[in-house]
Amino acid sequence: MLNKNPDPLEKQVKYAELKLAGFVAAHDESFLKMDHLTDVLKDIFPDSKIAKGLSLKRTKTRGLVVNVIGEAEKEELVATLKTTKFSILTDESTDISAVKTAAIMVQYYCPVAKGIVVRHWELDDIFTEDDPEVDGYF
Repeated sequence: MLNKNPDPLEKQVKYAELKLAGFVAAHDESFLKMDHLTDVLKDIFPDSKIAKGLSLKRTKTRGLVVNVIGEAEKEELVATLKTTKFSILTDESTDISAVKTAAIMVQYYCPVAKGIVVRHWELDDIFTEDDPEVDGYF
């Protein structure tokens, strides 16, 4: 059952978790660090009810970054691209497990930054005609 009036402390804890996840994403930190960071924060701030309420490990951090922050950023980017000219940049890469991916970036003039900016759009797997997953497509 959904709680229509969340506890103010619960709301502050969720806000703190979202801010920490955003920090990890903004500074290209490893999600693995989150398995240790919340315990450190609880130890440093023993009198903080917010720190005591933190429940943020790598899986939840990744989920917040991908499903909450990432989706919100993409919606903002879509709104921006609807009103400005942009170009698309792509780059193909193969990781250590031989999975080919294509990074898709967009480049546009941003009046706030007063210059050209490049933003991540998507990271897609690339398939070849030899892949069994794509039988019948080629």
